[in-house]
Amino acid sequence: MGRGADGTRPFRFILNRSQAIATNLHLMLYRRSRLTAMLRDQPGRATSVHELLGRVTGRELRGEGRVYGGGPHKIEPSEWGRVCAASFVERWPELGACDARAETAGLFD
Repeated sequence: MGRGADGTRPFRFILNRSQAIATNLHLMLYRRSRLTAMLRDQPGRATSVHELLGRVTGRELRGEGRVYGGGPHKIEPSEWGRVCAASFVERWPELGACDARAETAGLFD
């Protein structure tokens, strides 16, 4: 959950290099097979993945999630799967697009 007006992002992404376990207030993104294979072969790309996540606009995140009374926004894993992943596939074609929209459902769980 997060707050954010039109010009700000309601959520932020933290690259968890420590393997810490998040509390239930955080949504953990776990990479799926294609992304896992890419990062296993080239672990240095994790920073670039994190950077691309940071470029997802607040408008897109709010558009796929939901808003509760008083303004907090929330995005569930199934809603996160509808966020466009075209920038990932453009940078790393080996991840392969499932369709023209290239949703994140094939990249993260």
